[in-house]
Amino acid sequence: SGLKHLEKLLKFVDLRFIAILISRYVEIITYDDANDSPPGSGFYTPDKGFTWIGIHDLDATRAFYLNRFLALIFDNDAALFYQLCAIPMVSTPSLLEEESYKDRCTRISAEGVPELEYAFELTAPLQPYAIKKQINAHGLKSAVENIPIIEPLLYDTSFVQPLSSLVNSNLNLDELEMELTLILNAAIVRWQIPFFEAETIKHWSEKVKGAINLGLEDVIKTSNLPLIDIYRILGLQKLFRLGLWHLMELQKIALKIPVALIEPGTLSAENFSILACAREEIPEIPNFFNKDGSIQSEEGTLVPGTKAIEHLEEIQMLKKRLEDLFNN
Repeated sequence: SGLKHLEKLLKFVDLRFIAILISRYVEIITYDDANDSPPGSGFYTPDKGFTWIGIHDLDATRAFYLNRFLALIFDNDAALFYQLCAIPMVSTPSLLEEESYKDRCTRISAEGVPELEYAFELTAPLQPYAIKKQINAHGLKSAVENIPIIEPLLYDTSFVQPLSSLVNSNLNLDELEMELTLILNAAIVRWQIPFFEAETIKHWSEKVKGAINLGLEDVIKTSNLPLIDIYRILGLQKLFRLGLWHLMELQKIALKIPVALIEPGTLSAENFSILACAREEIPEIPNFFNKDGSIQSEEGTLVPGTKAIEHLEEIQMLKKRLEDLFNN
């Protein structure tokens, strides 16, 4: 079983990573004459005495697997084995790491996953005056191209109004899907969300769509422009960033509330949950909190869980609740 895992790893691992492991944990001694005495205990030879391998600074289990991995490489491709052993002699680990990181960035950028700096740019809150300025300038949004669309990421969660009307309108859906994929990927990078945690990704997908919906509601209210015109001028990115601004304004109020109030026993379970949700990296809302500010319970117990904030009305209700807490 362990050998099968190593065989799978060998098929896709960056060879520079193997070279880094060799430079850090492997001592390699080569002989011109295979009949020379072994260099010492703990060394083994894959090629009948010409090359001797010794593992250091690893526990027994890791040393065993690294030995097996190197033996597997030799058995599959002896020339590759010798090349990997030679790399640490001509390149430092830091240089190998830098080159590997650059290649990784290139690969993930090709898949529509932005680098960290660009992810921060895509997820920076945008104030309403900047949106108004762009609308008044009658410009068009920047085109988004060549982003691989991840449909499960987009459609595993629902679209709420008015965003759902935009998605179902007569526009270039591929471009909208590419832009939404880019924003979701940026959020995953910006907030370091594990790609492999499906439920967490799904929840953040709802948060991203919720923020876009907040931005869309704001612009509809202040501009009287049709949905498609709003999208053509601003695109999803600026709508998302405007929605983030509203969410961060809510978060600011939550963060102003004295720490003493947050200690267990000082607040009701209802208010504690509302406050905790508003202090999240992207604020969210308890499932028991309805859009009109009413509280939903089942048999006297608050409905558990949290959900994305999707409407400006929810923001206003939450702000009022938090301001009441702060003032009291």
